[in-house]
Amino acid sequence: MSERAKPVYEFGPYRLYTAGQVLLRGSRIVPLTPKAFEVLLLLVQNSGRVVGKDELLNRIWTGTFVGETTLSQNIFTLRKALGNAPGDRQYIKTVPKRGFRFVAQVREKGKEKLEHKRAKIAGPIAGPVKDGAGSDGNPVLALAILPLTSASDDPKAQYLADGLTESIINNLSQLPGLGVLARSVTCRYKDREINPQKAGSELGAQLVLLGRILKLDDKFITRVELVNVLYGWQIWGEQYDGQASDVLSLQEELGRKVSDKLRLLLMDHGLARPTARH
Repeated sequence: MSERAKPVYEFGPYRLYTAGQVLLRGSRIVPLTPKAFEVLLLLVQNSGRVVGKDELLNRIWTGTFVGETTLSQNIFTLRKALGNAPGDRQYIKTVPKRGFRFVAQVREKGKEKLEHKRAKIAGPIAGPVKDGAGSDGNPVLALAILPLTSASDDPKAQYLADGLTESIINNLSQLPGLGVLARSVTCRYKDREINPQKAGSELGAQLVLLGRILKLDDKFITRVELVNVLYGWQIWGEQYDGQASDVLSLQEELGRKVSDKLRLLLMDHGLARPTARH
């Protein structure tokens, strides 16, 4: 079965596309990790039937040694994503000592093609974002700024990489509607070959920023790129050149340029709001 001809399921205000692993509420994408989506899909496909814990673990985490705690965390994530405020409808019911049952009425729409929905689904540069886009004051998406790497043995290049990483985190963390992961969370990727999609998935981020600094003669060349974790697309990339004589000034200048560019990019797509002015 081709990716563009996989079943679509509807329940309540939601539409679940098996092609592309996308869950919509109206026209908004509901943020889900890949594993949480797989759990939801299995429950939806077996609506009304109790799906045992062992079945879920064996089918979703095939060949991986995980326990019921991991499953419970994903169920919690799904319930939160589908609504858990007082009065919200419950979609996933726990059957004690057995497993879980999807209790909402599910309508299968057949093998509806995804192509005519692609613009709406793939339009947001971050893939899944919260419904409401930050109207409640909470972050609408998570951005992971991975430690910039130095392709040079020059200690100034490493100093610039570390300082620039911290500068971008500090600048963007002040932007309402955007959740920037702390450096203490992303530092484990320092000095590692990084797959941005894998790192973003591990960190629960929809966007990942990574970059590399190269020293060439008396210049530092800094390359950065922004990656959509869900699809693996490069959303934005740019190269900056600067003199190596004044690392502190260069760090400040580059930090401002990169942060300003990302701030405008995210606000243009409705994923963050301007900083309030007093």
